[in-house]
Amino acid sequence: MSTDNSNNWLEALAELRSAPEWEDWQDLSRGRYLLSRLRRTLLNAPEKLTGNLWQQTTEEFLANESLKYGPDLDRVAKDFWADADDEQSLFRRAAVAARYIDQHIAPGSVPQAPSGTDEFLTKDNTYVFPSPRALAERPPTMRHGIKRRLLLNHRVVPTQIDGRRVLISVHPQLAETEQAKNIPRKIGCCLFLGFRLNQISGRKDFIAESASADGPIASILAEQLETARVDHCDTVVWPELTMEPVNVSVLSGLLATSPIETPLPTIILAGSWHIKTGDTYVNRGIVLDGNGDELVTFDKCLPFLDSKPETSEGIEGSDFIQLMVTEHEVVALTICRDFCDGNRLKLLEECDATYALVPSLGKESTVTASLNTAANLQTSVGTLSAVSQQLLIMPDEEAPRHAGYVIKAPRSPQKLEISSCKETGQFISFKSGA
Repeated sequence: MSTDNSNNWLEALAELRSAPEWEDWQDLSRGRYLLSRLRRTLLNAPEKLTGNLWQQTTEEFLANESLKYGPDLDRVAKDFWADADDEQSLFRRAAVAARYIDQHIAPGSVPQAPSGTDEFLTKDNTYVFPSPRALAERPPTMRHGIKRRLLLNHRVVPTQIDGRRVLISVHPQLAETEQAKNIPRKIGCCLFLGFRLNQISGRKDFIAESASADGPIASILAEQLETARVDHCDTVVWPELTMEPVNVSVLSGLLATSPIETPLPTIILAGSWHIKTGDTYVNRGIVLDGNGDELVTFDKCLPFLDSKPETSEGIEGSDFIQLMVTEHEVVALTICRDFCDGNRLKLLEECDATYALVPSLGKESTVTASLNTAANLQTSVGTLSAVSQQLLIMPDEEAPRHAGYVIKAPRSPQKLEISSCKETGQFISFKSGA
């Protein structure tokens, strides 16, 4: 079985080595195509290479080999592979090629227009976005796996993952300065004390009709937004099923009157709500900019399922995954179970995101599952995950003393206890990657 795997990846590499794109790899479209192919080919190599050999491949080795062999790519590409005559040397040489191209085509940013992502779509139906890994993590080390450490200046995203389409929206705001692109996001997560949901009566499943909290929600939104402004947050996230359309309108109006202006593109993820579309409902999230204008909406894929039909979510699941790109970031937008369900981990890894922003709703078991996902994503691809989870209070339950849970886009989520995520306040701000 391992022999077949070895043969398969070597055959793919041999085919790639003869690709015409090597003759003019400095062209951005050709270079991005080669990065996509090199990454996929290396990831399909046997574990003895992607695990054992890669862990022994230091950053110093990759840098020295790039200096030694990289110039051959600039002259005659076939010379680059000349003395790589066994499986291990071919694997490492392909990694050096990926690093060399990754570094030399890195300058540039995502065009600030909705149609601009086509420039980053390669002919093998993969997006290759310029996005520095250094933004979200410390310098790479030998303990980082190949998915996280192979490319340091680009993120690679398929157009389809596990049968679901990947949709890309482009944030129209530019970073204030080049230096701003190197700072981590300052994120604010919002919660509500005494939050309760009322569901539409007469249904055999659960669809939200209205929401309430300890105090007028419009007033709480104004306070949360003002705190976000004072704390210099460039990203604000409300939980799942807390933001009725009327509350989103309130939020949009507050931002229109007094915009949030930050060095990084401002992302206001205004929670989600059950929205009727035709004869069905969807659980729809919405993202606003700092002026309160709508940037994108996205729908939940996996409905909440309970042992009781009347408390199971009666929505139609989405067939797409929504990502937002800025000049230098890839941001995954995902709702509750779409993030915490363990079966989604491979899909989320394939998004290769800088950040995952997650509106959520549930109890301790939900945040426990979300912490597991956050830890696995951070380890495998370096994604920093911010989760704003409203505590779900059932009609017959007494309101607890805490409002919900927040996962603060930590660098080491695997070290966190559930108790450290429990929050009693209605606004929690933090620097991502701490």
